[in-house]
Amino acid sequence: MLRQAECLRNEAMDNGNANWDDNFAWFCDFLKDTLTQSGVFDGEKNKKLEKTLAYVKANGEYAKAYGEGKISDEEVDILRLAYTEDDLYDYLEDAIAEFYLVHKTPIPYEKKEFIYR
Repeated sequence: MLRQAECLRNEAMDNGNANWDDNFAWFCDFLKDTLTQSGVFDGEKNKKLEKTLAYVKANGEYAKAYGEGKISDEEVDILRLAYTEDDLYDYLEDAIAEFYLVHKTPIPYEKKEFIYR
């Protein structure tokens, strides 16, 4: 889970989400589902986690649309391409650490043919 969160951070900060694809979107969905359905967090924290991951994903999808030419240079809002501050990613990784303290058994790795990152 930490690797996925760091992949999201690095893609935004190092690449401006220029390489965003379905792998990154899947990371967002997996983290959201795993964390919010774990029973570790209260409703308020689950909502904040959902919003955080939805925002990261929305930025990535916007960057993907721009990269595919669906948004022109004249129309692009550069602030929507990637979130490049640490706070959201740190919040997410802190939640992963909290999750781990309750669920110390590793999540078994299941190879997914579509994941190459």
